[in-house]
Amino acid sequence: MKYSYNLRENLIDYLVKFKLRIQSSNRIGLYDVNTLSQEVIAKILNIVDGSKGTDYQDLDKIKANYPAIDVGSFKQKIAYQITSQNDTQKIYSTIEKFVDKYGETKEFEKLRFIILNDINWTDKQYENIKDKYHSLGLVYEDISILPIDKLETLIRKLDNDRIENLIKIFEKEIGEIHVKKEISEVHIKSK
Repeated sequence: MKYSYNLRENLIDYLVKFKLRIQSSNRIGLYDVNTLSQEVIAKILNIVDGSKGTDYQDLDKIKANYPAIDVGSFKQKIAYQITSQNDTQKIYSTIEKFVDKYGETKEFEKLRFIILNDINWTDKQYENIKDKYHSLGLVYEDISILPIDKLETLIRKLDNDRIENLIKIFEKEIGEIHVKKEISEVHIKSK
């Protein structure tokens, strides 16, 4: 039980560090971090989803500036827009582009957003987004709009093996987090 708790706590630390790195980079005008995060998020989604053959991919690796979306699973027909912009106009615009591009071809049927920033929307703004989805023939789900920290809600349900795999991804992409170990060592030495 303690091992499972420590794993989840470690993973939350990585999610916080990931989010802060993106926000800090954006504040100083380094927006490439958003594009670079797409591959990491594709890997995360493959583990979080857990379905066989999910195969989420960074779509910009298939075609530069893939239209309207950034990460997708051709097998499940689910696409994600990864963005730091947290204004609803960005959401509306992307929904319209998505329907224009994929509405008839059905290459992708579901559109979701991962927002790499905090969201301070009102209930009315969420309702308007749901209405936009429905008016254009898309299904709105509870996970259609995911701020990066809401991913923790999905991760909470994962088994230890998948959490360990997520931690390995973050260790590779961000580096190990040593803060807790150092705090523990200081605490032990002070006794």
